[in-house]
Amino acid sequence: MAASTRSVSTYDAKTHLSQLLTEVENDRAEVIITRHDRPVARLVPFLDPDSTRTPGALKGQVVVPDGWDEFTAQDDIDWYGHVPDPGDDRDATR
Repeated sequence: MAASTRSVSTYDAKTHLSQLLTEVENDRAEVIITRHDRPVARLVPFLDPDSTRTPGALKGQVVVPDGWDEFTAQDDIDWYGHVPDPGDDRDATR
């Protein structure tokens, strides 16, 4: 979450873009850019997706039930609107 949020007009954003970028980068601040007092854009810090992941962070907290990957007749109805005929070769690829 951003450390602080403030609003600036499009004119001020264009005029002071370098300063705003420094503020967002260093202070982790968020800047809302407005046009005629209506928010139109948000300037936020870039978060590198690779740096936010920690392998094993949820170990022991996630439970995958047995049979989670079994395809049932109810799945056929939900996905395709029908239960396949056992003698129908068209459904043999699943």
